[in-house]
Amino acid sequence: MKKQKTKIARALNCQIAVEIYDMMEEFCEDVGQTKTAMIERAVREYVQNHREEQSKLREQKE
Repeated sequence: MKKQKTKIARALNCQIAVEIYDMMEEFCEDVGQTKTAMIERAVREYVQNHREEQSKLREQKE
């Protein structure tokens, strides 16, 4: 029997608009993904995109 990996994580408690929560919940149900996985992916993509944009802006200034 394979040992299951334990995820090291931190809890996040926040309030979001009802319409955004409903949109998130519907999306997660449609694709069969947890809300945690969806939030992790969304935050990761947002931060990566922001960093890339900032890097491009710095390059343009040089």
